[in-house]
Amino acid sequence: MGFPLREAPSVPLALVHREVLFCFKIIILVCHLPSLHFELLSVTYNHPIKSGGAAALLKMEPEAEIVVKTRKRFHEMTERGKRKHLTALAEKQSRQLKAARNVSNIFGSNESCETHYNYDADIEENSSLNEEASLHATEISSDRSVSDVDAVSNIDESDSNSDFLCASEDSEAEIINEEAFYDTFVHHSAEEAFRNLEQDRSLNILQLLIQWALLYKVKMNALSALLKLLRQFPNFSHIPNDARTLLKTPVAEKAEAIDDGQYYHFGLMNSLTPGLKHIPPSMTKLKLILNFDGLPLFKSTDSQFWPILVSILGLGQVFMAGLYHGYSKPADAEKYLSKFIEELKALIKSGVLLPDGRVLPVEVFCVCCDAPAKSFILGCKGHTGYWSCTRCTQKGEWIGGKVVFLETNAPPRTHDDFLKKTDSNFHHKASIFESVTGINMTSSFCLDFMHVVLLGVQRKMLKLWVLGTVPFKLGSTAVFQCSQQLYGLRAYIPSEFCRKPRHLDLIKRWKATELRQFLLYTGPVVLKSVLEKKKYENFLVLSVAMRILLCPTLVLQDGFIQYARQLLLNFVEAFKILYGTQFITHNFHNLIHLADDAERFGHLNLVSAFKFENFLQVLKNMVRKPSDELMQVIRRLGEQIASESQRPIGDISKSDEIQLSGKECAHGVPYDDLCQPHYSSITIKGFLVSTKKSDACVGTSDGKIVVVEGVSYSPRRKGLVIVGRYFIQRSEFFTSPCYSSLVGIYKVGKLSPVRCWPVTTIKMKYVLLPLRSEFVALPLLHSD
Repeated sequence: MGFPLREAPSVPLALVHREVLFCFKIIILVCHLPSLHFELLSVTYNHPIKSGGAAALLKMEPEAEIVVKTRKRFHEMTERGKRKHLTALAEKQSRQLKAARNVSNIFGSNESCETHYNYDADIEENSSLNEEASLHATEISSDRSVSDVDAVSNIDESDSNSDFLCASEDSEAEIINEEAFYDTFVHHSAEEAFRNLEQDRSLNILQLLIQWALLYKVKMNALSALLKLLRQFPNFSHIPNDARTLLKTPVAEKAEAIDDGQYYHFGLMNSLTPGLKHIPPSMTKLKLILNFDGLPLFKSTDSQFWPILVSILGLGQVFMAGLYHGYSKPADAEKYLSKFIEELKALIKSGVLLPDGRVLPVEVFCVCCDAPAKSFILGCKGHTGYWSCTRCTQKGEWIGGKVVFLETNAPPRTHDDFLKKTDSNFHHKASIFESVTGINMTSSFCLDFMHVVLLGVQRKMLKLWVLGTVPFKLGSTAVFQCSQQLYGLRAYIPSEFCRKPRHLDLIKRWKATELRQFLLYTGPVVLKSVLEKKKYENFLVLSVAMRILLCPTLVLQDGFIQYARQLLLNFVEAFKILYGTQFITHNFHNLIHLADDAERFGHLNLVSAFKFENFLQVLKNMVRKPSDELMQVIRRLGEQIASESQRPIGDISKSDEIQLSGKECAHGVPYDDLCQPHYSSITIKGFLVSTKKSDACVGTSDGKIVVVEGVSYSPRRKGLVIVGRYFIQRSEFFTSPCYSSLVGIYKVGKLSPVRCWPVTTIKMKYVLLPLRSEFVALPLLHSD
């Protein structure tokens, strides 16, 4: 149920984009009951909701915005302060309602709503609100004198510090930011619900509540309390009384007992179905990427998930076909995977019927796991074993308390040898994947770039430099200098990175994305003046090799994969000399096999575990208490699927469409051949380009490295153009192991006068990092 609206009076076109949303807000404001904000305040107080969720809720109830500053501020008030605060807010609400009446008169209040309210009566009612506020405060104080102390004391201190905006008595800072809130929903799966606000001229309160609850992970008791509160008012009497009814929470089926845990099979075809509508007409085969990994749920127990995850090559969405829960990994991989493998073989045999009527053949493109999960699935030796390499038959050696692999040309393993179990030292037992058509038991199981290179090799190198022993450890001055440089680069890191650089003192807490950022972008810049020359060049060898294998264009050019293979071989051999043979463990050894995956699969971003690891965190957040963990996930996924506009967990791959996504520039762009409006940002090929210095550097088809100053429309060119300046000075950043220009890296300086380029000529985005009086431009290789 919404608020039915008649045709609004026409307004000039120039006002449409700016005024439509504002008009709706005013209409809703003058139609709602003025006392509702006190009840909303009570809900957020009794059932703690994070500030982001509270902001979203208040967006649906605009008049409550003038009441709630932050929950923390309300918690910290004394009883006397509460009465004073509510009295002041009542006065402010009265002024707001008067202003709302004036605005509604401008737009024709008698024609704006079919359901009319007596605005004079509302204002007269609010004139006595000062007295009522005192009564409300007294009731709240008496009812909560004991329970509130407990409620506040139970709030996690870290939650209070991070999730709420602290507003002082003198501050008017509010938790509501209309544009930020709208952007949040536009970039999440509630986009359609909010677009319909302007298109349908009606507000579907049920759908908005569902999206709000799912997006902000509102607890069921808090949502149920809100629903019961809203049902007290005539406009909301139709809404359900219980959160489970609103969200259509499914009744979870009984899970299957496997060994010491439980397994629930969602179904491979059932999981893939929501993504089939996104299959482009050009796709002729459904190529699946499989992932298996363990996910610890709590620090205090051994409770863990082992999900079976699937992704379709070319789409960024991740699906869950099955989920195991226990207090250790499944004891038997065959029991754990039997239902999934049975359904997978059936799909490979019959193909998949798409919504458009096409039948696509299915194949397993690759299996992406870390080393422990891979050995579990394959039934072979773990990564600490002497015969643990899945690509060659080399036997490791025990040096320095570790198993190391010093050979670089051992005989490769083959699919036939794997099936025949010719190397008895390598196999524990047969793998259930041996019966799947089209799977090569050696090359189909990729060496994951994230686990091997980032969490393995790069992290080990940083620990040697920061936490190691002499002669590998850097001096405290060098570490401090490097950390300061990293921290100074934070303002230059593009929005495509989810984390900014942190100090080296926190190296143990660095995530895979931070290690990738250091290896490919910040490391070559900050280590130049810190590491000795041979070690710096050794680091550059690894950085250049990985940049080649991760670049979608370079891996397709003749000779580049072979060159990267040689670089990685040189890196391993030089590392032995510079640091010692005791460090050439399983991950370092796998570097010499990494180029084989680029030859088979393409650039390594296609088969990395990043998207699966992101899904695991979403999965972990579905668990709200340490009991019935499996059932909780089943219910949460059912709620996601039941929501009409909320896609199942995961993201569809970035669109190649050009989308203007920024605000209009306040003063425009100083260029004659342009017409307004001028924009400050645009999304091109999945990358955000804006006038912010962290997102402003792009590469064009004519080879220019451009700093963007605006986006506009050119009548002469009949299309969108970027306005900016290109770097006139350009030179090599390094010359060893190759010229930096070979992989698109340049040292740049001195900008040209302003000129324009069609947005269609933008080919890439650069990370632009300062280096003394110049800059280093490094091509950005990812958009996730």
